[in-house]
Amino acid sequence: MVTPLRYALIFLLWAMVAVIYAPLIPAALTLISPALSLTHWQALFADPQLPHALLATLVSTTIAAVGALLIALLVIVALWPGPKWQRMCARLPWLLAIPHVAFATSALLLFADGGLLYDYFPYFTPPMDRFGIG
Repeated sequence: MVTPLRYALIFLLWAMVAVIYAPLIPAALTLISPALSLTHWQALFADPQLPHALLATLVSTTIAAVGALLIALLVIVALWPGPKWQRMCARLPWLLAIPHVAFATSALLLFADGGLLYDYFPYFTPPMDRFGIG
């Protein structure tokens, strides 16, 4: 009995995901289209600054990764066998949830009544309720 409703809700959830990610499709095509041009690749490899830029990128990435690993290891060494470690482990899920809260907030600001979509598309706005019923 509940199965048809479950499939409808699953379809609704996938439709919501498609609505959220659909604006990224034109942006992705805009980003990918220059990469398919041979002239852009030839210009890239002909640029004399390419080896220096690659070296700078690799060095800065390595420094960032090693620095993050060092900070994490120092925190573990400083807190490991004590109550502070237990307290940090208890707070860790809240810290890991912060990016998800940021995404939910941005989706709320996009789709809410006063959000960006209602500003760009005024026909989404419901008519004014003179009597305050709805």
